This record gives sequence, structure tokens and C-alpha cells, in this order.
Amino acid sequence: GRRPRDPGPPRGRGPLDAVVSGWPGDRPPPAPPDRRSGGIGDLRRLTVGATGSTGGVRRLAMFPLGTVLLPSGFLPLHIFEPRYLAMIEDVMKTPERLIGMIQPYDIPSGETRLHAIGCAGRLTAFSETEDGRYMITLAGVSRFRIRREVEGFTPYRRCAVNWSGFERDRGAVEADPGMRRDQFLKLLARFFDEQGLQTDWENLREAED
Repeated sequence: GRRPRDPGPPRGRGPLDAVVSGWPGDRPPPAPPDRRSGGIGDLRRLTVGATGSTGGVRRLAMFPLGTVLLPSGFLPLHIFEPRYLAMIEDVMKTPERLIGMIQPYDIPSGETRLHAIGCAGRLTAFSETEDGRYMITLAGVSRFRIRREVEGFTPYRRCAVNWSGFERDRGAVEADPGMRRDQFLKLLARFFDEQGLQTDWENLREAED
């Protein structure tokens, strides 16, 4: 495939700059986080603002998928559907490069709905194959709660979100010396199996507590 490239900072204003980040049309977006200092930590502050409910990103492009992204975790994804290829291209035009990973579920009428809580991931790695598919990696930033779905002309779903209640996701890394990791992972595996969920168990086992 083609050589991987970093999405880098946005060049000019894209169609989702005002929609995803909520900036007035006549005001330029803030500079992207400096990768040399703070990294994801700086992104968390930029994303949700000081209170978690105002400022920063208030709307997210949604990727409904039966795979779980956790805060501070990493999720590799293979993108090939045209609507999600368009989503990736739009997201890369925004300073934060955030995608809302959310679990979908079907109701008897056949409609696919979204669960209330998901996790925002920052697009941190990107490569394109010769046939136009994208290989990306998301870094988990923070959970969010869906407020409402946003109508629009994009081929993918977008939602207004609230970050309140998940401040610890964006705080310092915590450690629990009393955690029984093996028992926790066994219990988590049972829960995922009962709910029909999937995750990258290899990366999850290697993740910090």
C-alpha cells in the first residue's frame, strides 16, 4: 500500500469545522495541540473545556461498531465503506480529529439505534491502501453521553454530546494496587460474550491498569 502518513494539522477549513467544533464561521479554530508537550492530555483539555459541559467539541461524527474503545486505549480499524471513508476525510480536517465510537443495537422494527454512552477516539495514525481503503488507529480520550442525533447531509451519523460525569477519564492515570487483573479480565470476557461484544483482547491484556 501507500506509505503511511500522519494526518497532521488541518489545512484550511473543512465542512465539519464549524459543525463538529462549534466555532463561529468568522473565527479561526484554535491551534492543534502541540505533540511535543502534553499530547493526549492537552487534547483532553481542548476537547471538553474546563467544565466538561461547555466549550470544546460538542458534536461528534459517530462510528457505530460492536468493538469497544476505552479511554487511554488504542483501537486499530480498517475502513472501507464509502460513508466512513468520507467521515475519516472530514474528521482529518478538524483540529482534534475525534471520532465517537459507539455500540449500536437493533429494535424489532429493524431500526438501528445507538447506546447512550460511547468513547471519543483521536485519529493518531493513518495509511491508505492502493485500492483506496484506510487503515487507522484511534487513541481513546474520554467517554461521552449522547444528547441527541444531529440531522444533516453527511452520509454518516453525528450526535451532540455531553462530557459531564467522565472527568476522571481526562485526569491523571490512576492505579489500583488491589486490582485482581486476571479475575477482572475473566469477568469482562463473560460480559462481552453475553452481550455479543468484541474487543482487541491482546491489547487489552497489555494495557495499564
